[in-house]
Amino acid sequence: MPFKKILLACFCLVSFQYGYAQNIQAPMVLWYKQPATLPDSLPYGNQRTSNPSIAPLAKDATNGFADISGKGWIEALPIGNGKMGAMVFGGVVNERLQLNEESLWAGFNRDTNNPLAAGALATVRRLIFEGKEDSAKLIAEPTMLGIPRRVRPYQSMGDVWIEFPGAAKKSFSNYYRDLNVDQSIANVRYVQSGVKYTREIFASHPDNIIVMRLTASQKASISMNISLHRERDAVSLVQDNRVVLRGHLNVPDNNGINRGMTFATEILPVLKGGKISFEGSKLVISNADEVILYLSQATSYAGNEPEKSCETAIAAASKMPYEVLKRRHVEDYQKLYNRLKLNINNITAKAALEIPTDTRVQNAKTNGDAYLSALQYQYSRYLMISSSRPGDLPANLQGLWNQHMLPPWESDYHSNVNLQMNYWFVEQANLAECHEPLITYMDTIAKHGKITAKKHYNANGWVMHHASDIFGYTAPVSSVVGIWPVGGAWVSRHSYEHYLYSGDKKFLRTEAYPQLKGAAEFMVDFLIPMPKGLPFEGKLGTNPSHSPENAYESKKGIQTQFTYSATMDLMIIRDLFDNYLEALNVIQKDQPNFDKDFQAKVIKARENLIPIQISPSGRIQEWIEDYKETEAGHRHISHVYSLYPDNLISLSSTPQLASAALKTLETRLRGDTDPAKADFPAFNSYKNGQGGTGWARAWMALCYARLGLGEKAYEHHKNLQSEFVFPNLFGVAHGTFQIDNVFGKSAGINEMLLQSQEGFINLLPAVTSEWKNGFVNGLRAIGGFEVDMSWQNLAITATKIKSNNGGLCKIKTKQSVSKITSGSEIVKMQNTADGLVTFNTKAGKEYQLVFAKN
Repeated sequence: MPFKKILLACFCLVSFQYGYAQNIQAPMVLWYKQPATLPDSLPYGNQRTSNPSIAPLAKDATNGFADISGKGWIEALPIGNGKMGAMVFGGVVNERLQLNEESLWAGFNRDTNNPLAAGALATVRRLIFEGKEDSAKLIAEPTMLGIPRRVRPYQSMGDVWIEFPGAAKKSFSNYYRDLNVDQSIANVRYVQSGVKYTREIFASHPDNIIVMRLTASQKASISMNISLHRERDAVSLVQDNRVVLRGHLNVPDNNGINRGMTFATEILPVLKGGKISFEGSKLVISNADEVILYLSQATSYAGNEPEKSCETAIAAASKMPYEVLKRRHVEDYQKLYNRLKLNINNITAKAALEIPTDTRVQNAKTNGDAYLSALQYQYSRYLMISSSRPGDLPANLQGLWNQHMLPPWESDYHSNVNLQMNYWFVEQANLAECHEPLITYMDTIAKHGKITAKKHYNANGWVMHHASDIFGYTAPVSSVVGIWPVGGAWVSRHSYEHYLYSGDKKFLRTEAYPQLKGAAEFMVDFLIPMPKGLPFEGKLGTNPSHSPENAYESKKGIQTQFTYSATMDLMIIRDLFDNYLEALNVIQKDQPNFDKDFQAKVIKARENLIPIQISPSGRIQEWIEDYKETEAGHRHISHVYSLYPDNLISLSSTPQLASAALKTLETRLRGDTDPAKADFPAFNSYKNGQGGTGWARAWMALCYARLGLGEKAYEHHKNLQSEFVFPNLFGVAHGTFQIDNVFGKSAGINEMLLQSQEGFINLLPAVTSEWKNGFVNGLRAIGGFEVDMSWQNLAITATKIKSNNGGLCKIKTKQSVSKITSGSEIVKMQNTADGLVTFNTKAGKEYQLVFAKN
């Protein structure tokens, strides 16, 4: 029986046994009828090289950068345990596992601050205020950028290469490979010469090991050659019946001393039957009945001993029965994953598994696919669990999975939207623990950023600019566009958001508040009064400033990016001050005089900030003045920050600004300020910046959802699920892989189904008519609430709300609530003048909403 049918049968049996009559999530499986594309061999050797480890790679038309396997990497399937990962290709003649370990970055701890920065600041500010932006740029670049000017890249660990001798001469049939998202296991199945071959691969978090089990339907049928490869800075060999890779990144400091970290990978095969030998650096397995490969990776980051770490992990895992190891992995994964279930349009198990994933993606280009929407949502939760666990590093620009020595944008931490977008969905998607690596990382950044704040701006508090790494790079990078000191203020909202969803006051005092205060201290010092003769004379603004990656035409007719008081700066700072003051208010309920002096400074600064402006064209004005735009369709929509991720702009509280935000979005899509001049359609176009990046589409969907425009949000969602996606459902940005749009897409689904940012739980606020029926169990709302909800024909049929913290619950819905129950008890409720239903809750209790029949 084909494996797909076996999976379907098992799912149906479990459903029957447990009596599931409704609210059944279809199996979440990515599956394919062919292997990922593989070369005949890897085109590089294993000898240690003297070449710099960040030597540039050639560009490649396939995915924007050189790809040693053509299009294969974007067809391969990712596994990960938070710390290490692999891309599984599923080949028949050869198998490739491309490996990653989260800390393998080509850098080291050092002071990257520019000693000339603080001295140059006053001159740069004066020139910008005088409208001499080009002169300011000439001074700022050599004095205010970090040393060195670039973040060093996150790198691939290398590759496992498995050859199956003689397989190229034999045909194969009944091929099937998948990634079972429900279990976090990749599978490969095929028949060759009458023998059924199977592979099962997973990355265990509790045992910190990658495991592959190979089995066959006939004894003595498994023969294979195993080797490890890396493009540079490593050697591989066979040692004690293991394949080992040892490396030392070539990262010299200013004195020519190599400061790069060391690293190691080891593979131990355990056989039933057969024998082991070796040929050079290849380990040869002959005529085995079953083979289990135990793989570990480690680096010297944070004082770790990589070889010892690998040996310890393999020794412990290989002593366990395979089924025990697998069970531990699945149970650990499902503790997080099983908290939330989703089915859109009541897709059955049979319908879910009848079409291969790559075919679904192609079909979705003309017709939306409700199952694909749910699959991509749960896939994003899988990727987050697999790349961001407590105690580990946060997900980077590619999450965990990168095959290059020099990846796109160094695969770094980009904090002008990308790092934040990675984590926009996690709290609502019931993965709060996965948020912790980002929050912990920001503690490290704050320590380094405190030094940068003083050396670059002579300011208190801490600062982060638009890109960083695991070594705490907080100085500006790249060019003057990197002199954008509001990245830390933006990321600090994640700690406060973690508190809002959990209500954990201890976390607020010990983690969120110190981050918020440090970021606010910097901004209070960095803000500067507007000089006489300029707009908003005497009001507080920023200088230098940017609207991320965008440019405008100055009054002198010169295109420039350097400016003062760009709208996004002011939105981020206002949001920071609001979050700081709200957090302090919670603390002051127990400690009334806590931080009163600094509280007064923040209140005064906030009251004196330059306000959000609406331009003569009716849009949110992006700059301090209504400059001529050089790229009206630019990919960033930075100046609607107050709509999302903040909620200062809303339909209910600021309708005029909400209307202006809508016009801003429409202009970005058209790519022209005048609708009559738009020469290309809003969608399916790569001519304007907004149409060419997946993460920008995700941000658009979120903004439309906040405006209650479900059909507009869905239009972007549908584009994301078909146009901006690779065959393995990785997201596309500028022709290459970025993980932010995968996570951002799921944040959009959250917002279409439930919103709680305005102090009440809004049920189905922006659901599309394409999702007529469905259910979601386990969505979280601000205030410590969890929501289960079913709907039919766009009408809610059942809602259950669990209150984790107790307190007042406020509900908004388009339908009338006739009563609320908790068990057999009818709960007192109140209908407010603004259309809300409110009721008091007790911690740990569940509440059912009963809706009036039409």
